[in-house]
Amino acid sequence: MNVSTTKGIVKELTVQEKASQPSRKLQELLREQSVAKQRYIASLAECRETKEELDETNRAVKEEALHSNDTSVTLKPAKPRLVIDSVDNIPLGYFRLFTHRIPDVHKLSRDLEAGVAVPGARLEDSYTVELAGNAKKVCQ
Repeated sequence: MNVSTTKGIVKELTVQEKASQPSRKLQELLREQSVAKQRYIASLAECRETKEELDETNRAVKEEALHSNDTSVTLKPAKPRLVIDSVDNIPLGYFRLFTHRIPDVHKLSRDLEAGVAVPGARLEDSYTVELAGNAKKVCQ
């Protein structure tokens, strides 16, 4: 091999390597996309944590109202709340198809209320908390 042939091969490899790499603009957009995804996932995690905290507080309010002798707070039965214990055990007929499978909570609730046993889901008693003299507060 002579020098001109080796230079030609190196030049050709360099051109091919550059062609296989994304442009600077595309690299920048991919970095922005990655950062945005990370922020989105972090905000979802924060939202879930906040929801769990709110659910726990609501459960504590209902538990305290249940055992309290305070006449200004009463618990009244409310519509049963659907609880999905295991999405994997729910039959496919109880799913709605969007871009991904999600349980059809309306169909599940309707059938469970009608007495149909559905693996992976159940109804749970729910209560409404009322404070004397105030507007109704719902904790489910």
